[in-house]
Amino acid sequence: MKNWSMRKRLFCILLTFSLLSVLIIALVACVVSYRRVMDMAVTTSEQLVEKTASEIDDLLDDMASVTRVISRDSGVQAVMRTQYAQYKDQFSDRFELDAYLSKLNQYNDNIFAMYFFADNGLAAKSRYYTFRDENITESPYYRQVLRTEGTVWLPPSAGSHFAVTTGETLLTTITPVKEVGSGQYRGAVVVELEVGRVRSLLETRVSKNGFLYLRDAEGNPLVWPEEAQPEALGQAPRVSPFGKAFSDLKIEKELDANGWAIVCTVPGRELAKNIIDIITVVCLVSVCVIVLALALAHRCAALLVQPIIALDETMQRVERGDLNARAVTVRSDEIGALNSRFNLMIETIQTLMEHEIENQKKLRLTEFKALQAQIQPHFLYNTLDSIIWMARAGNNGGVVRMVLALTRFLKIGLSRGKETITVREELEHARSYLIIQNIRYKDQFAYEITADPAVEGCAVPKLVLQPLIENAIYHGMKQKREACRLVVWARREQDHLAIDVMDNGAGMTPERAAALRNTLRGGPGPRADSYGVANVHERIRILFGERYGVSFESKLGEGCCFRLTLPIQGEEEKQDEGSAGG
Repeated sequence: MKNWSMRKRLFCILLTFSLLSVLIIALVACVVSYRRVMDMAVTTSEQLVEKTASEIDDLLDDMASVTRVISRDSGVQAVMRTQYAQYKDQFSDRFELDAYLSKLNQYNDNIFAMYFFADNGLAAKSRYYTFRDENITESPYYRQVLRTEGTVWLPPSAGSHFAVTTGETLLTTITPVKEVGSGQYRGAVVVELEVGRVRSLLETRVSKNGFLYLRDAEGNPLVWPEEAQPEALGQAPRVSPFGKAFSDLKIEKELDANGWAIVCTVPGRELAKNIIDIITVVCLVSVCVIVLALALAHRCAALLVQPIIALDETMQRVERGDLNARAVTVRSDEIGALNSRFNLMIETIQTLMEHEIENQKKLRLTEFKALQAQIQPHFLYNTLDSIIWMARAGNNGGVVRMVLALTRFLKIGLSRGKETITVREELEHARSYLIIQNIRYKDQFAYEITADPAVEGCAVPKLVLQPLIENAIYHGMKQKREACRLVVWARREQDHLAIDVMDNGAGMTPERAAALRNTLRGGPGPRADSYGVANVHERIRILFGERYGVSFESKLGEGCCFRLTLPIQGEEEKQDEGSAGG
């Protein structure tokens, strides 16, 4: 990844962030959906079971209510106290009870049929069906209910257990009846409910393969919807190792009447299908979002990196030397600011290079003019003329001194093309010039050249003292008719090199001093004609900056002091720089 481009890195970062975000959201959505589906399935099933159980309890309560009404009827109580000698003696009482039960059955549509049986052999019915046995008291169900002295609920059967019906599936309850006078159970009430009534309440579908059914206390199915498979209803729910969504859901609610229960079953595969459908939708949406994120990441990476690529191309053009190349700034963000600063930097570099080129031109020109000033014709003419006159006068010693001084002056002035020389060499050049001028002016002035030994090896631009000495001779001491003195003093002051050229000549008027200062500053106003001093000042400022140059102090009638301020630089270092510059 270290060798990848920024665009590729940014694309991978954005894509990774998008993928992680989508995956986390998809995972959370799947978990939340799973819990919601499971909670909804359980809640819906519980509500449905509760409602169905309540409705079936109402049906069973109706059966129990009818039993209580019949057992408390005075005619029923009277019949149980009567002993019949012959079967025909029961006819009248049986007829009255049949009518009573028939009328009671008409007021309760939920009940299929009602029967009353007594120990004395009397049997009454609400419908005109024939009893299966002449003596019902011998029925095992009848004996069981009297023995247990409690209500017995019989599972659904095809037809009645006590009468010959037309094949209806019936749910039967048998309740013993106590004769109030003796306190003994001497009869039983049978109430039959058509199973279709119960089945209609179980038809509500929980799911495609989820059903409600009625089971007994042992867990055996009693009543179930027609489309259900009865052999599968009583099986234990399948438990999946992969979680609730893959296990069968089974919810039970026990009935209040007899201990039976309403059971709701939902196959685990249906719950899993709902979960899988939701996960499928989430995954499809996630894939779409990932594709969109991929496109957005690619686009964002391009938008973010393209300006940087354009800036890099512009930098390469600048690197090849095209300083007119500029970055296009069309944005106001950090990249736009970077482009603007880059353009500003290039403009600054271009300006500095133009200034440097201009400074180099000025420096070469000033050096050329300085060299010209040293070998100008009138100086050579005057020097050679002085040599001729001394030769004619037989002053051989003076001729030798002047010729040697002129030779050293020209040799140091040329300096084999070097731009810098040592302080020692520059002072020697100044001494040669002063020897020549002192011979010409017949020792009208005295001079002294001193230097701190610590600065004699320092490097200075060549030809910086001679113009100042010439200015002191022609504008200072030459104007004064008495003998003058000129002192050249080189030393170190703090962090710079100072060389003073002092004379006790005529000095300058305030007007001339102001004009010369204005010339050195380059400001508007009157200018002085001290070309040599201005030339030296400009050369030093071009080489070393505004901090260095020529300054002076002057008092009219007392003389002048010109000071050169230069940086401290080693001889070897400056020579190397001069060689590189040449």
